[in-house]
Amino acid sequence: MLVSTLSSTSTLTEINAAYDDNASYAEDNSVSKAKAFRTAIAILIRRVLADSTKGDKSLRFDREGLQRQLDEVAAFISSRDTSNSAVTVADFRGLRL
Repeated sequence: MLVSTLSSTSTLTEINAAYDDNASYAEDNSVSKAKAFRTAIAILIRRVLADSTKGDKSLRFDREGLQRQLDEVAAFISSRDTSNSAVTVADFRGLRL
């Protein structure tokens, strides 16, 4: 079982690195990278303000874009992840002993 390297104590730098390192999940066809990417996005959405202003400087954060990416990675995972398959069906109709 794969355990995320990100947690509640992860810094924004660590979260950004996980986001960047795993953004290629589709090109690599990697479910494990997709799961790590999903975790990074979920934490970013939770932690980062949509808008921030300090003095004459402002920053706008695209939460809607992250939500779209979260939806896309969830679809990728659900279409490829077989690790949680609860049922395995064997077909013994053609078996000869």
